[in-house]
Amino acid sequence: MLPKLIYRSLSATLLLGALLAPLPAAAQDSDETAVALKIGPVSCFMVRRPDGEWSAKQRVNHVQDVFAKHLGAAQGNFSTRRRGDRVNIFLNGDFVIGVTPVDAKATGFADAPSLAKIWIERLRKAFDETHVRPVPERER
Repeated sequence: MLPKLIYRSLSATLLLGALLAPLPAAAQDSDETAVALKIGPVSCFMVRRPDGEWSAKQRVNHVQDVFAKHLGAAQGNFSTRRRGDRVNIFLNGDFVIGVTPVDAKATGFADAPSLAKIWIERLRKAFDETHVRPVPERER
């Protein structure tokens, strides 16, 4: 009786292990593409998918490069332009990031324009909290 019980327990354990083994790999694949965009102390959002030839990491790096260029500016003017089913975000005329339908789907939004509203709001907050304000002439 005991060997039969051990055999059943071992079989059940092996079967369960075989069923669950692929789960961490699948979860890991999705985690590898997600990259947090942080500007200064502000956590903006996660970039979860590539856009064309740019990986999620390259997209985040580009945003940080554009912000570095403009953080010394007196102001940050954000704008958007629709290009088909995507929305491109600009800072003082420079392309920052494109919001794609794939980004929207990955975050549970209906479409790129809906997600773009969230992303631009967070980018504005990051700019407002991190850009260097010029010292007025009278205070120099």
